[in-house]
Amino acid sequence: MKHKRVLAGSVCLAALLCACAGRGQTPALPAGSPAPAATAAPLELAPLQDAEGTVYGAAGLDGYYSVVSTARADGSLNIRYTDYASMQTVYLCTQPNCAHDSESCTSYQPGGSGVSLMMAGGQLVLVSPGTGPWGEQPSPPRVCVCGPDGSRRRQAASFEANQQLDGPYLTDGKNLYAALRTVQAQTATEELVCIDLGSGAVSTILPLDTARSERVRSAVGEHVLLVSLDEYDQNSLETGRSCAYKRVNVNTLERETVLEYSTGEGRAVAFGDALVFYDAEQNSILSIDWRTGRRQLLAREVLPAGADMLTLNLCFYDEGRVLYSFEAPGSETYPGGRVFFAAGPEETQKTEFSLTYPDMERPLPVNPIAKTGGSYFVIAGETLQPREDRREDGTLFTANIPEPVYGKIRCEDFWAGSGPIETAR
Repeated sequence: MKHKRVLAGSVCLAALLCACAGRGQTPALPAGSPAPAATAAPLELAPLQDAEGTVYGAAGLDGYYSVVSTARADGSLNIRYTDYASMQTVYLCTQPNCAHDSESCTSYQPGGSGVSLMMAGGQLVLVSPGTGPWGEQPSPPRVCVCGPDGSRRRQAASFEANQQLDGPYLTDGKNLYAALRTVQAQTATEELVCIDLGSGAVSTILPLDTARSERVRSAVGEHVLLVSLDEYDQNSLETGRSCAYKRVNVNTLERETVLEYSTGEGRAVAFGDALVFYDAEQNSILSIDWRTGRRQLLAREVLPAGADMLTLNLCFYDEGRVLYSFEAPGSETYPGGRVFFAAGPEETQKTEFSLTYPDMERPLPVNPIAKTGGSYFVIAGETLQPREDRREDGTLFTANIPEPVYGKIRCEDFWAGSGPIETAR
């Protein structure tokens, strides 16, 4: 069995859009701002998404931008803006009496399936990652930008039909960084690229090892965090594959291993500058500052007897505290099911977490997706919204699509697993 080691080292069609005001009193939308000027400051990379690169929306200074989940039958949809202070949600549009259903509206997004919304360099960025060379009508990746109020929409960069973009997306405050996959004659190459949001120029930062399924996981300053798996050997007697996290300096391309373990020995998730790792041998969770190698024990006795490590989820981490879940085994007196715990910053601090909501008959935790002052902006639940869709034979039907319910909760109340959540209106 490979032994884990922790090494402390030295250091779619996307046209941009925006949302509009609902009835009643509405918060002021962010004012348009000019594109940022070039800077000679040292490179400071930062991830635009948290763990695993899931894109929920774009966190602005004063509010949160999100793409409406329920598209129209033609695939078009809208961008909405939720003001942190008033917790009011409006379309990203300032036109009075706007129907928000055409390109004259700054919140309108035609054919928005698969579009990811984020903010970089003071601009809203809309990424359509592309379909790759598969399917009857391959769609190339596109990157579009607009002002924070939805104005001045334009295409910033485009790619070929045999390419795809993949997150987590990064920024240096001016440009966008993403993994770019290119398929040529059944051979795929991948690289981390920099997309200049002003000129549209695309430049290679570093190649990624496709043989080891190398992926970007986070970035801080001039370093990115990569994860890779060794190739699967069906003749090997070992049950796990070697998983390695490496820190890479994007200026020198120097690599240094931060964490290496067999997939049967644990699992890890990156949250910004922290790598949260479950150690199966010790049955504990620790955080690793992947810039310095510093470790902090967050929880002991994580899984009870009979629980499967494959059901463990490292849901959220912030400032020395972690939220995790697992499937508790059932018994004659207990039916079992998913349970949640909050732990840290001291290893003895572990409490059951009850801020959850049902999703397809299974609980999900209230999910922080942005931070504003001493509060988290969260997904607090979901509602089912009807959407008209069309079958292959042309007939129409109505599907119920989950739409997030956004809210705000004080950070301390969140970690206590209690306290009021102010939901957006």
